[in-house]
Amino acid sequence: MNIYTLKENAKQQISGNIGIFLLMYLVIYVITALASLIPVVGSVLGFVSEAVFSVSLITVFLTLANGITPQFTDIFGIFNNSRLCGNAILLTILTTLYTFLW
Repeated sequence: MNIYTLKENAKQQISGNIGIFLLMYLVIYVITALASLIPVVGSVLGFVSEAVFSVSLITVFLTLANGITPQFTDIFGIFNNSRLCGNAILLTILTTLYTFLW
């Protein structure tokens, strides 16, 4: 399989779903920005929400890759799995720490 075949497959998968993805990104951006505006804990909440929603978007993309059409509410599906949500936060903290220490 060459790069052109992979690119065409990706275009076909995304073709009918671009509006949903733009709406998901917009909602995630607004939630993260509003969380960051809270005076005392805003930066931490923004950091955590960004971590959780990043993993949520990855699961939406994997769902699309498996041939299932994504729904808008799928971006909030990570909150149903507390272990996955906690692991996403822990992974982001460790990645940031190791990047800072590097």
